[in-house]
Amino acid sequence: MKIIRVFFLALVLIAITLENGFAKDEELKIEIPDILKTEEERLFFNDRLLLNLNPNGYDTMSKEEIMVDLITKRGNWVESEIILKRGKISILHGSAIAFTGQAHCDFDVYLNGQNPSLCKYKDVKIQNILDNDSGIDSINFEIPNSEGYVSFYGWEDNIQEAVRELNKLIRTSLQSRSNKEISRLNAEYLGFAIPPTLIKEKNVLFYATKHIFTDKELNRSPGETLNITAVIFDRYGFIPFKLVPTTKDKEKIKETIIKIVNSYSSNPGEDYKSFKEGDKVNPENIMNVFALSLGYNWDSIIEEQGYSSAFWLFLEKWWWLFLFGAIFIGPRMFNFIFQKKSNY
Repeated sequence: MKIIRVFFLALVLIAITLENGFAKDEELKIEIPDILKTEEERLFFNDRLLLNLNPNGYDTMSKEEIMVDLITKRGNWVESEIILKRGKISILHGSAIAFTGQAHCDFDVYLNGQNPSLCKYKDVKIQNILDNDSGIDSINFEIPNSEGYVSFYGWEDNIQEAVRELNKLIRTSLQSRSNKEISRLNAEYLGFAIPPTLIKEKNVLFYATKHIFTDKELNRSPGETLNITAVIFDRYGFIPFKLVPTTKDKEKIKETIIKIVNSYSSNPGEDYKSFKEGDKVNPENIMNVFALSLGYNWDSIIEEQGYSSAFWLFLEKWWWLFLFGAIFIGPRMFNFIFQKKSNY
């Protein structure tokens, strides 16, 4: 009889243990992010996160740290050169990490919070291409523009005016957006940290804009933020790229941009100097390429300025007509309107 009781008691204990085990498994069920595609990545994420749930675990990582580790592992280590859509770039220091295609997209969307719709413009993201003193964390090459050869005509004559007009437009636009959007951050545009610079001998245009972001609730700011943009021109259009800086030393940044441009080479017969008669020519000249990189159309700005200038020229020449109308016609119109009202 005792044996039977012990047997049934053992069965009950086993049932309770199994039930607790199943319940624990349910509690430990981990949701794998969709961005992790391969079985190897999904298993790694699951195993690392289970370590965090183990009270006796060690070397634990947060979910965010695990994702950073996995996504950065998608990059390919390269020691000599990295192939781009319309050229290649040489490694200037040791070995670099290149993120291409979906890996580039996932890096910027998940780790940098960018909009997924921007992925179609991305070519290659490169880290560690320069030494630690370069002041640059990474270079982001975009898909080349293939609208045709871009003329540099008119740059010197228009750039100062363009900077003045674009500074006003960007400030107004940013302020308007800040007033409309409910956001914890307040963004202020501070102008060009590095003025737009076109080096014709190297077929490159670059500049850096400066912003400051302030947390409205905490009334704190991490300081100025630099956005660095550069464009390499070739026979068929241009190759835009952006740099993520680790320094605010403007001279060092300019030196680094020149190093990058010097290490870049177009495909054979596709550099800027290889242009021939009959090649496609971009209807947008250098001024519009510059303005469009900031989200504005230079032709539209000039057109609006033209209307405004024409009005002021007309006013300057024919001001006496307005004065005559104000003195002689104005009072008659005033009397006519109010007399007509008084008749009702």
